[in-house]
Amino acid sequence: MSALPVDVGGGPVDVLVRMQDPATMEDPYPLYAWLREHSPVHPNPTGGVYFVSRHQEARLVMRDPAFRSLTQEELRAKQPRIGRSRTLRNFLVGITNTNRPEHTRLRRAMAPFFTPQAVETLRRGARQRCDALFAPVVERLRDGESVDLHTEVTAPLAMHVIADLIGVPEADRSSIAPLVSRTLRAAHPTADEAALREADEATLAIEEYFTGLVAERRSRPRTDAVSALANGGGEDGGPALDQAELINMLWGLWMAGSDSTTAAMDHTVLEVIRFPRAARAALADPDPEAAAGFVEECLRHEPPIWMAASQLVPVRDVEVAGTVIPRGAGVHVLIGSVNRDPAVFPDPDRFDPARGVPGYLTFGEGIHRCVGAGLARMEITVFLSRLHAHLPGLAPAGTPVRRRLATQRSFDSLTVALPGGRTSSHRLTPHPSKSKESERA
Repeated sequence: MSALPVDVGGGPVDVLVRMQDPATMEDPYPLYAWLREHSPVHPNPTGGVYFVSRHQEARLVMRDPAFRSLTQEELRAKQPRIGRSRTLRNFLVGITNTNRPEHTRLRRAMAPFFTPQAVETLRRGARQRCDALFAPVVERLRDGESVDLHTEVTAPLAMHVIADLIGVPEADRSSIAPLVSRTLRAAHPTADEAALREADEATLAIEEYFTGLVAERRSRPRTDAVSALANGGGEDGGPALDQAELINMLWGLWMAGSDSTTAAMDHTVLEVIRFPRAARAALADPDPEAAAGFVEECLRHEPPIWMAASQLVPVRDVEVAGTVIPRGAGVHVLIGSVNRDPAVFPDPDRFDPARGVPGYLTFGEGIHRCVGAGLARMEITVFLSRLHAHLPGLAPAGTPVRRRLATQRSFDSLTVALPGGRTSSHRLTPHPSKSKESERA
């Protein structure tokens, strides 16, 4: 581990650069291990940011009032492109980058739609949708074809579930769903002005759609989130939002509910392929706790995000793990590294659904914890149960195509085949850092 990284010329490790290297995108864990050992609070040579890679320090910065989110003015000062991009403003001024009391007010408005009862209401629809998406895929795979599960199953499943929650009519979904990938081009670390313009056009189209939907539901409300929010608050009489806050919240729900959950499900497909014994044991077990343990370990072992979405800043100079982070400097938590900290997760590279150790930070911590975590868990569990029922024994058909994003590990395609088909010679070779499977599996 200790020999891993210095940049060409012997300079300091630039995490921002390394995270865009194809080899690191595929397997970031050697870099994470080096950071935990040698530079747990890493002053990056570019970007003016510090990267936190250990669990203890990550929980500290996410919970300590000495760290807060950047204000809109500070964000624009640090990243001038925000002032020129509607999409970047939406990404960076939503609920993930607000402080109390605004954060509490926005979270209270969203919370009623993500209660355990609300999530359970969506479960049956998610299962039915999943089976409908799998039906043609199964036939094609049995005929020897390869199929892109990202395009055919996980992305549409995530889109339909969040559309059901928000209240987007079935007839409108196919027109606004493709806008998500266009919008995400602004999050590419090398996005140029043309990419930002294209993303902004997609963002404006989504905003205009939700503006029209809000107006409709104010006059003809239904039992969905947009109706409740448009007519004065959540289901429990939560706080009302102004028009700009409402549209930004719906935009954020549509984006996160579509793409982030898709990325999580895509990664669970790879875990099922890499660790088939554990998958079979957990997903065939009638005890729901077995499947739940498998899902939790997938979220710990292979999280769909590089780092926490919110950039935090200390309100004063703060010493963390022997490194002084100056007031106002940006701080990012490396989620994938924190989740494999051996101080919290013994033998952290081992995939072990029975480990039962809480504390992974894929969904954040404190006020930065994702309000939709329960919904994401439900979708992943439903997807995996139906994947196991329909397609046991999947194999990859070629290399998954990863999308380059600043904070998230997403895919553009994830092509699979059934053994015995025309593409059955393809196999996924695990990286050494993530090749160990629990002996209990």
